[in-house]
Amino acid sequence: AAERKSFPKHRHPWIFIAFFKRRAIRTDYPAEAGAAERQKAGRKELDKKQIKALLKKRILILDGATGTELQKRGMPGGVCPEAWCAQHHQVLQEVQRAYREAGADIIYTCTFGANRLKLGEYGLTDVRDVNERMARLARRAAGPGALVAGDIGPTGRFIEPFGDLPFEEAVA
Repeated sequence: AAERKSFPKHRHPWIFIAFFKRRAIRTDYPAEAGAAERQKAGRKELDKKQIKALLKKRILILDGATGTELQKRGMPGGVCPEAWCAQHHQVLQEVQRAYREAGADIIYTCTFGANRLKLGEYGLTDVRDVNERMARLARRAAGPGALVAGDIGPTGRFIEPFGDLPFEEAVA
């Protein structure tokens, strides 16, 4: 078994908070499979309780700094990362596979800015399609036994009274 490096205890405490708000999905089934096929193939969705139980057994390692790695591999500044990754999916999957090979148990989707407001800045309107496409790519790259988790980032705007974004618009 590969030896894992230890990380500072409080390096990214927010990662687990965001992770627990979503379900983690095992990736040991074909990405193209429908719901019935996934169930037959043994796909498991882990809920918060199951994830906590897994964390009691061992430390789970998440990937990290995907944006930095994408920039090293040619993603220019100022572009929409999700759109760039859709066009250069082989580069994204190379990064995700490298994290998995390095010992990551959980691979994040490339969806940090995949919300209505942030994608709208780049003229993209089909938020669901972008998120689903990034999840499929991560699932394929992660391979058997890995977990895939959505990466949830900010809108890029402040909510009133600190900014110009009404709360209702932010959560719509």
